Amino acid sequence: MLIVDAEFAAPIQEIEANLSLEEIIIVSVPGQKSELKGIDYERFLEHASSSDFFSPVEIDENQLLTLNYTSGTTSNPKGVMLTHRANYLNAANFMFHLGVKHDDVYLHTLPMFHANGWGGVWAITAVGGIHVCLRKVDPPVILNLFEQHHISLLCGAPTVIINMLVNEPKALETHITTKPRMGTAGSPPAAALIERAEEILGLNIMHVYGLTETSPFILYNEWKNEFDEKSADEQAAIKARQGIELAFNGETKVVRPNGQEVAWNGEELGEIVTRGNVVMKGYYKDEKRTAEAMRDGWFHTGDLAVTYPDGYIEIRDRAKDMIISGGENISSQKWKACYTNIRIFWKQLSSPLQMINGERYQWQLLC
Repeated sequence: MLIVDAEFAAPIQEIEANLSLEEIIIVSVPGQKSELKGIDYERFLEHASSSDFFSPVEIDENQLLTLNYTSGTTSNPKGVMLTHRANYLNAANFMFHLGVKHDDVYLHTLPMFHANGWGGVWAITAVGGIHVCLRKVDPPVILNLFEQHHISLLCGAPTVIINMLVNEPKALETHITTKPRMGTAGSPPAAALIERAEEILGLNIMHVYGLTETSPFILYNEWKNEFDEKSADEQAAIKARQGIELAFNGETKVVRPNGQEVAWNGEELGEIVTRGNVVMKGYYKDEKRTAEAMRDGWFHTGDLAVTYPDGYIEIRDRAKDMIISGGENISSQKWKACYTNIRIFWKQLSSPLQMINGERYQWQLLC
């Protein structure tokens, strides 16, 4: 049996003759026509009897559940093997740390294919919450849905979601009263971007961090009551940090090249490593790259970070993205933050042409 969305039926129709399928179930989509022969999904459900459904089966939690292909920063796809155990414990982290409740209304701004929707597909279903799905990221449509469906939770990468929403002209006219929580991860969000999202849209930004190889969550920016007393700028800067370990993921820390943990001073740079419940079994049919990533029992993320005195971790860069100039390491994320906050940018750069450590840099501001 194959269940296929009508929008994507054409590719299946091209290879249908080569498939050994007893049934094709087609999910109808308004505005989409399909010449693929099959049974309409709703009709299939109407005529299905209880005997047609599968009986429960015994599953070893260490068996493979999903195979997720990711290229990361290498542009060379790797098949990440994730088990039932890794995925359900990540979903538990999603529920616990994002405060998921049965009356939550979750907007799928995050693609479900992106690290299994970060586990949100299972977490929202587990508590009996409501799913509101999107066919594509469309800022005006998303802004309408906030009030139409009383959205209380969403997730997404800052550049894709937060930036698109705050820069949408309609955002200034939209009055969101539900105070939605938003889990964000991916490229580290600049503090100024977080501040704008909270000011314009009333979003409560919750910063998480992870990779496809870790199901994906391994850090969460836990909010402390003492942070409420800080200024808006200080709060946004704290929310830009990746945070601390989650309840069920295992161990995560920042280490030096020799494997020792860096000093908790917010200055010493090291690589984020992790081990425990949510780490992948390995890369599919790729022992070489599995061995490169998994060393001495730890998964090496390739992300460079610092640890603050309170144990909060903040990413400074990818190891491959670090800019080296005149013997100094320059974080591309720090430059990104400067670009995001225009006021800081122009204070820092008084001239479009500057000399740094004897090297010439020319800057352009693109609006």
